[in-house]
Amino acid sequence: MKQETYQDLENGMQKLLPMERQMLLAEVYHYCWYSPEAYNELKAFLNKWEEGCQVKAVFFKPESEDSTKQI
Repeated sequence: MKQETYQDLENGMQKLLPMERQMLLAEVYHYCWYSPEAYNELKAFLNKWEEGCQVKAVFFKPESEDSTKQI
C-alpha cells in the first residue's frame, strides 16, 4: 500500500500524516508571509468556503473566560 504525501492530495487532507499536514500548512504560511498576493488569494479562498459551509470554524471565543487564560 502506497503512503500518500502532502503532494498527493487526491485522497483528501484527512489521509495525511500529522507531520505532512503541518508541512502543507507551513508552506501556505510561508507564501502568505512573503507575498501580499498569496495572502489575498488565501483570504479569498477562505471567504469562498466560509460562505457555503454549514459548520463555521471557531478557534477563539473572546467572550470565554478560559480563552484568555490559555494565552
